[in-house]
Amino acid sequence: MMMARIGRSARQFTWILLAFYVTSPSATANPPGIVEGNAPRELSTCWSDGSCVSPLPQFASAPDRPWAEPLPPIDAEIADDQPQQSVAYWNEVTEMEADESPRGPDFSFDDLYGQIKRRDAATEDSSNYGRGMTLVLDEKGKKYIRFLTWAQVWTSFTDNNPGTVDAYEDLKDSSLDIGLRRVRFLTYSQLTEKYLILLHVGINNQTFTNGGGSGTVGIGPYGAGKKPQIFVHDIYNEYAVLTPSECDDFSLAMGAGMHYWNGISRKSSSSTMCYMTVDSPIFCWPNIEFSDQFARQLGWYTKGKLHKLDYRFSVSQPFNADDRDTLNNERAVNIATHSLAFAGYFEWEFWDQESNLLPYKTSTWLGEKSVFNIGAGFYLHPDASGILDADDQLQRQDQLAVGIDCYLDKPVGDCGAALTLYSVYYIFDYGDNYFRNIGILNTGRLGSPDFLAAAGITPTISGPGNAQPFMGSGEILYLEGGYVLPSSMLGESRGKLQPFVAFTHKNLAWLDDPAFNWDMGLNYLIDGHRAKLTFQYSLRPQFFERTESGTVRRVADGSAGEFIIQAQVAL
Repeated sequence: MMMARIGRSARQFTWILLAFYVTSPSATANPPGIVEGNAPRELSTCWSDGSCVSPLPQFASAPDRPWAEPLPPIDAEIADDQPQQSVAYWNEVTEMEADESPRGPDFSFDDLYGQIKRRDAATEDSSNYGRGMTLVLDEKGKKYIRFLTWAQVWTSFTDNNPGTVDAYEDLKDSSLDIGLRRVRFLTYSQLTEKYLILLHVGINNQTFTNGGGSGTVGIGPYGAGKKPQIFVHDIYNEYAVLTPSECDDFSLAMGAGMHYWNGISRKSSSSTMCYMTVDSPIFCWPNIEFSDQFARQLGWYTKGKLHKLDYRFSVSQPFNADDRDTLNNERAVNIATHSLAFAGYFEWEFWDQESNLLPYKTSTWLGEKSVFNIGAGFYLHPDASGILDADDQLQRQDQLAVGIDCYLDKPVGDCGAALTLYSVYYIFDYGDNYFRNIGILNTGRLGSPDFLAAAGITPTISGPGNAQPFMGSGEILYLEGGYVLPSSMLGESRGKLQPFVAFTHKNLAWLDDPAFNWDMGLNYLIDGHRAKLTFQYSLRPQFFERTESGTVRRVADGSAGEFIIQAQVAL
C-alpha cells in the first residue's frame, strides 16, 4: 500500500511540473538566431524572398525533406508580448551566447555530405552494378571498403522425371518449389592501389526439403532443409606488381586464396548477379562441388591487361574428390590425387575495355557499354580421373577442358535498346566416358526399384525431379541472345523489358544421342540488375537406357519443362 501511494504521488507531481512548464513564459519564448531583415518570430533561417526553413542539417533537396518546410506562425497574442528588436540586437546576443559556450571544431553536415559524394564519385566503377555501398576513406577514392549483397529467390514449376515420388511414396508428375537460389554478401577493400583483400560468403540452393545445414533431418529446429550453413565462396589477398596508373598498356597483379579467377571461358568466371538468363548453364563449371568449392579452388593466380588483351592464369590445389568406390571398366570417375591444376583465360577486347579489378564477368551490360570480345581458355588437372582396365587395374587419366567464346553487347540507337549475344564451344576430356548429371534446386526423390517395377515405370538415367545430363567427355555448344527493348515500351520510370533465348547442344561420349536444351524468357528490369524479375521456361532432354541386340544404349526419348520466376535484388 505504501509503495502504491508513493507511485500515485510521483505521477501527480510529474503532471503538476508538466502543466507548469507548458503555461510558463519560457515555454513560449523563441530563441534568437542570426537573421536578415526583421527580428525572428520562430526558430528558422529566413531568406531574401521571405521564406523560412528549419536550420536542421540539409541532406537532400527541399522536395525530399518535408520537415524543412517553414514553421507555422506564432500565436499573435504571444507574439505581441515580445518586443520587436533590431537585427543588430539579435545578432549581437547570439554572438555573445556563442562566445560564452565552449567552442568545438568547425563542423557542417552539408560539407560532410558533399565530401562523401565527391569521394564516392571518385572511386572506380568496376561493373555495371555500380560501386555498391562504399565507405570511402580519402579524397581521391583510392582508399575504400565496399560492400555488396544480393539475393535470388526462385519459384519453380517443374515437370518431374518419371519415377519421382513425394514423401509418401506417391508418384509426382509435377512439383512446385519456392527456394533460395543464392544469398550472398561480398566485401573488398583497398588502402592503396597496390593491394586488395576480398571476402565473399553466402548460401545456395535452400529448398523446403533439402539444402539445410549438415545433419539437418527429420523435424524440429534442425529439420530437413533448415538452417543452411553460410560458407566462404571467395577469400583472397592480391598485390599489384604493376598498376594501370604506372603503365598505360600493361598491368600485372598476383594473389592467393580461395579464388574465382577461373579459366575455360567467360561464363566460368561470370558474375551471378548479372545474368541475362535465369542462371548460368552450369557446365561452364565442370568441377562444380567435386574438386572445387562452389566453382572456387585454393591457389595462386595472376591477372592483368596487355594493351587490349585481358588475361588471367592460376595454379591451384583442387579438393580431393575421391570416388574410387565406384571405379568400373565403362566410364572414368574422380579419384584422389595430389597434383596441381592449371587454368587460364585470355580475351581480346576490340571495343570498350572491361574492368578486371574483380574476377566476375558480366553476362549482359544492358547497353551501358559497347563490348566485343573473343576469348579462349583451358583447365588441366593431371591424374584426376580413373578407370579400370581389362585386368581391373587402375588407369589414371587427366581432366582437360578447353573453351573458345565470343561476346557482343552494344546499345542500339538512342532509345535505350541494347543487343547481347554470346556463344561458347567447349571440349571436355575428363577420361573415358566421364559423365555427370545435375539438378538445380531439385526437390524430387526417386521411388524404390520395387515400387517403380510394380508401377511399370522406367526412370531416366539422370534420376528424379529436374535432373538432367550435365557434362562429360565430349563437346558442348552454348548460344544465348537477348534484346533490351526501348525505354518507351514501359516509360522511363517503369523499367525495361529484355526478352532472351538460349540453346545448348551436347555431344557426350556416354550418351548415344545428342542432348538439346532450350531456354526462353523475359527480364523485367525494374532497376537494371539491381532489381529485376526473370521469367524463364526451359526444356530439358530425358535419356533412358535401352537394350538393343544385347547392347545397352542411352538414348533420348522426350523432354520435360520447367518454369522459373526469379526475384533478384542486388545492392
